[in-house]
Amino acid sequence: MSTRDRILEASAELFALHGYKDTRMTRIASAAGLSRAALYKHFQSKEAILMALNERVIEDARQVGLPLLRGPAPGGERLADWLRYSLQSSWRQHAARVVIVEETQNLLLEDEGATAAIVDEVAASLRALLREGIRSGEFKDALKPARVAKAIQSLLMGLDRNNVSNRPMFEVKSGAEIEAVIDLILGGIRK
Repeated sequence: MSTRDRILEASAELFALHGYKDTRMTRIASAAGLSRAALYKHFQSKEAILMALNERVIEDARQVGLPLLRGPAPGGERLADWLRYSLQSSWRQHAARVVIVEETQNLLLEDEGATAAIVDEVAASLRALLREGIRSGEFKDALKPARVAKAIQSLLMGLDRNNVSNRPMFEVKSGAEIEAVIDLILGGIRK
């Protein structure tokens, strides 16, 4: 793992555990196994780390998430694989905690265009997957792909927000819980 990746992973975990404001660069350096000077060679500030975390979440969605939605398997299988990836990745959960909490929102507004673009790309891929599933007879004919895609994204974001809460009402972390979410979604759209 590269030094940059070690810094980002340590930062995501520390921001998730202690909050963005209460995490100091010294603590990040220590968690990444670096001196403060070495940390500052890679990132000049916590804000720079936060922006890099957001960029990594976006890049991860492009490189891993989107290919799962766009693959050759039947639509239900692709959707299930994408949901598993989205809900199982501990790295993604730490990063999601950082990028969706209120204390980081003002800083991330600077990168709103990139975030909006990946959200739109995922929505477009979900709509295409749903239309394909309707055409193939796998999904219900009456589905409205745009509405269902938005509902799936909203559900996933709600689960992310719940999972990163200090007092989650329902944690979706185990395989059985994740499969229950997948069953719920697929049960609602399959014929």
